[in-house]
Amino acid sequence: MLSVQLSNDFKSYIRAAYYNNPKWSLVIAELDRVGRDPDPVKPRLPYDIDDGLLYSKQADGDFWLCIPDSIKEEIFEIAHGEGYLGFHRS
Repeated sequence: MLSVQLSNDFKSYIRAAYYNNPKWSLVIAELDRVGRDPDPVKPRLPYDIDDGLLYSKQADGDFWLCIPDSIKEEIFEIAHGEGYLGFHRS
């Protein structure tokens, strides 16, 4: 399993991007609502939050970090270096 360490500043950058993203901000709000609901029967959502970072739960038990669209290119460039063709390879 690959493990990546993120600086606190970079984590804050990702967290801020979640709240500027309509999809992820709704997911986070729903997780918060479900967590505060006193009903002991909780819906199972395919997401989890750890240290303010949102993860997608995969069928095999893995957790994938959710990245807002607004910063995807920047993160892939950091991870793969300049010249990376990303999602739109031809």
